[in-house]
Amino acid sequence: LWREGTTIFMTSGHGGCHPFGLALAANKRGFKSEVMVNTTEPLFLDGVRNENKKVVLATVHQQFVDGIAQANIPLTHKDVELEHIE
Repeated sequence: LWREGTTIFMTSGHGGCHPFGLALAANKRGFKSEVMVNTTEPLFLDGVRNENKKVVLATVHQQFVDGIAQANIPLTHKDVELEHIE
């Protein structure tokens, strides 16, 4: 699940595990999934200095957004509190 949910392989360090990617990977295996995030912006961009890599991350993010919509996985944009995770 983690590997499939990873946003992108970076040349240094591990790629970021995208919540949309994890939800899609779980859904593909028959698990009920939903996503709560606190932003509509692509994730992990603030840790990337190279503009080309930022474009790749934004593109992968959009592919995940499209996949979530196609799979009808519930998506909520709000601050996530511990009670939601529990």
